Amino acid sequence: MYKYITIKEIFENPEIGTYTSYGLKAMLGEEEIISISDISLDKAFVDSLASSCTDLQLDPIHLLEVVEDALP
Repeated sequence: MYKYITIKEIFENPEIGTYTSYGLKAMLGEEEIISISDISLDKAFVDSLASSCTDLQLDPIHLLEVVEDALP
């Protein structure tokens, strides 16, 4: 069973300085299958996406496409 979790990341950008962003990680048991970094500054958005992907048991091969489609 796949589980998608939100990951918190801190980045440095020369133009805007330090910022916090959120990504997604797909897990199968204790094994990380794939992760996508720096998806959004909105944690609730990424949490919702992680929950939907877990509930629907999204195959991780489709994660990048789903993230791209979900972005405004």
